[in-house]
Amino acid sequence: MNRVTVRPKSSKAKNRLANMMGNNPICLVEQDKGDGMMFLASENKKYFFWVNTSNDCHWETEWEGSMTYDELYEHVVNYVAMPHTTITEHDKLRACLILGAFMEFIMDCTDASIDPRTLDMNGFVSEKLDELEGK
Repeated sequence: MNRVTVRPKSSKAKNRLANMMGNNPICLVEQDKGDGMMFLASENKKYFFWVNTSNDCHWETEWEGSMTYDELYEHVVNYVAMPHTTITEHDKLRACLILGAFMEFIMDCTDASIDPRTLDMNGFVSEKLDELEGK
């Protein structure tokens, strides 16, 4: 899930940051409409709000650093190898194939004018895990 840091601009936002968010400016993106409007949840899950990332009267937003290609590759390699801790060449090859297929999927979405950020991959993955667990 994507994370953003918010900075209060108004007294109302300063109050919410202090009293509802525990002075923690990190928020989770619950929904991104793709037009600059995002629904955020404070990290402590006690405050939920809409924010306009381009021009909001209460909040400024700043994206948390995104993962590099190398970091993504390492995550995928480790997931492929699980539950083992020794990484094999076969694990690395499978990770590359998975990343290549996913990149092709994203490019196909883009070609079809579908913003990949609007896809609910978490929901899809949850469905697949439920199928594997027989739920």
